[in-house]
Amino acid sequence: MKYFLAVITALVLAFWAPSCTKDKTGIPPLPYNCDSISYSLNIKVILDVHCNQPQGSCHDITGAESAVIMDNYGDAKSGFETRGALCTIKQISGCLPMPDNEPKLEDSVINIIQCWVNNGYPE
Repeated sequence: MKYFLAVITALVLAFWAPSCTKDKTGIPPLPYNCDSISYSLNIKVILDVHCNQPQGSCHDITGAESAVIMDNYGDAKSGFETRGALCTIKQISGCLPMPDNEPKLEDSVINIIQCWVNNGYPE
């Protein structure tokens, strides 16, 4: 009987516990339709959380490491179009892995950025 109760309790917790987790990144989840991704609705939040605030604002106008600025639409678009930002966040061999001294971004976050790039950088 104790074994049965332990198994039931474990199953309940396995299904219930994940529903209690909160998204601590503040990044909106990937919309069902990739066409609805835009800089103002999705990308700015991601860049602010991962590129412009950690470690003393690495890629905002005041920190701008490697002259890559990510705190406004024009500069962010340029970073992805001409500076290889997608390669760095995907951590592809031969690219400087970003974020620097941080874990790789979650695949879901990278997918949002990939949608934005694929759709021509909608503002």
